[in-house]
Amino acid sequence: MFSWDDPKDRAKIVRLTADLRSVQVELLSALVAAGRLRLHYSTEEIARFGEQQVLQKAIDAARELEDYFSAIAQRMSSLPDGREAARE
Repeated sequence: MFSWDDPKDRAKIVRLTADLRSVQVELLSALVAAGRLRLHYSTEEIARFGEQQVLQKAIDAARELEDYFSAIAQRMSSLPDGREAARE
């Protein structure tokens, strides 16, 4: 477990936060791209005419992301209320 009191951990926490912000931007970009699809095509059109291999890879990636972030959300909900607050 990291600690803000340990200088080595502090650097890791800062790096983790930067990486998380980068992931957030990339995920928002993916969400916008999916939104564009949603605006232009119905789910039936995508399922029927979309390239099946590409669709399956996108579906698999979305499921993996859901599993990963659901596990993090579970961990977050099990942390005590007095956990260390994120520092900017």
